[in-house]
Amino acid sequence: MLRENTVNSVLSFFGKHKDEVDVVAYKLELYYENEDGVVIKEHPRNANYNKQTGVYPVDKFPYLSQTTMNICLRNTEDIVKFNVNLPFCEDATFNTLNIMRKKKVGYVNGGGYLYRQSSYSSVNKYESPVMASTLLLEYAENLINQFETEKLPKYVQSIILYELRWRFQGKHLFPEHLHKDKREEWDQRFKSIVNNIDNEVIMNQPLLDKYHKFAFIRFKEKNIDVIQNNKGLYFFQEGKQFAKEVDFEIITTDIRIINNEFIIMGFIKSILQEEVEVNIGVYENNSFKLLELKNSAYSYHRKREYSNLFKSFEYKVPLDKIEKELDIELVLKVGDVIYPIKKEFILRDRLFPADTSINKVVKGNFAITRVEKLNFNIKKINLQQKK
Repeated sequence: MLRENTVNSVLSFFGKHKDEVDVVAYKLELYYENEDGVVIKEHPRNANYNKQTGVYPVDKFPYLSQTTMNICLRNTEDIVKFNVNLPFCEDATFNTLNIMRKKKVGYVNGGGYLYRQSSYSSVNKYESPVMASTLLLEYAENLINQFETEKLPKYVQSIILYELRWRFQGKHLFPEHLHKDKREEWDQRFKSIVNNIDNEVIMNQPLLDKYHKFAFIRFKEKNIDVIQNNKGLYFFQEGKQFAKEVDFEIITTDIRIINNEFIIMGFIKSILQEEVEVNIGVYENNSFKLLELKNSAYSYHRKREYSNLFKSFEYKVPLDKIEKELDIELVLKVGDVIYPIKKEFILRDRLFPADTSINKVVKGNFAITRVEKLNFNIKKINLQQKK
């Protein structure tokens, strides 16, 4: 359905900018019904335009992933015709090729397209890789071939990445149903497509999760070089830096005492651990040791398939072996360099409630103090001190 004043808003915009753009997008809203009645939500794509009516050059705004039904197109003799034989991504192909004629797209914030969500739409039909895996490759290859005489424009790169992105973040990208030889052929075609997308485009895609970006770069199967100094790690591919790790982060999954043991559990959330060995160590007063790392379920980051290597650890201290006092500090170690943990996110902490300012607790005959992040002091106390 169209909201009131939609057609008038779009025609008025064309009247002012008809020589600048051939394609105008307008506000998209999701419309569906549930037991509570009608629900209308604004589509996140609208944020790409900052909700501002205007003309957007795609060279300057390459992430305008507006290629759906909420467009109006100026009918000219040299228009790129709609391919009625495409069963998949036909709207994205049509809109993208026409936008690239003038390399600009208009946006109107007035009115709006109410996009009805249903389980029987063509989008849902081709959601499964069983139905869409080959069609997805053909769609991307067709767009790439349209620009074979020039470097693939960033806008076209981002449109292809947009389609791959939402499929990867669900479980709709990889065709696990294919036999080995067919799957190898699919993987090679997929890698060729991703190799047409610049790392800069991947890293700046606003709707792609930070860590999933690194997964896409690894899909290229090109060598990644790592340069290290005392500040952090710097990642390069084909001589160009695309990422750095200077804010080393630990996710704490639990801090607790059980069976008279002080226990810290968590995982390392450092980037590209597939390419560089990141270890976690602990200072216990004046001694230092590395902790054993294991593969963790957190490597299935925000999806139902493996995405990023996040190794887990478990640190234990038997309290009855502490004679007087123990200072504990967890750090990261890469090669010969020690890095302090600069960021910590707490999933669960049974000793120090995250929503309070409490940083000292008494358990049995011990006072346990969180000094800073993963830096603790455990001190044996007498009855008077305990009281």
